[in-house]
Amino acid sequence: MGGMKLPPKTDNRSVGGRFEQELAERLSSYGAWVHVLQQNKAGQPADLIVATRKCLALIDCKVISGPGGFRMSRIEENQRYAMTRFLERTGRRGWFALKLPDGEIYFAFANNLINGIYKDAKSISEEEIRKNFPTLSEFVRWYLL
Repeated sequence: MGGMKLPPKTDNRSVGGRFEQELAERLSSYGAWVHVLQQNKAGQPADLIVATRKCLALIDCKVISGPGGFRMSRIEENQRYAMTRFLERTGRRGWFALKLPDGEIYFAFANNLINGIYKDAKSISEEEIRKNFPTLSEFVRWYLL
């Protein structure tokens, strides 16, 4: 019985939480102020608030761990509402940060997913994400700094 270690817990919440912390640290390293929103039982509409002199953004982090790309059903109703209201009230973009299985991070403008060109899609393939969405470094250059 002694000496056998159980593998670390890898449920969706812990995987997502690690990604939220990773992204917060990476965005902070570029000089952004980043606030990680606290998890609660009912869920929250986003994971991060990010601010620089140029940018104010609401970001929800999504880890894509298997084949099939990003399933649009993973966007919860409270997230749809919050991202839409954030844009209406601030004029600033809400984003979904998508971490692909290889660890690369891409950013999808929430309004494109919720109300725009992807609103009727069931999923977005990895290939389409890589082709059409900015990478982390592009997001930082184009929107953050």
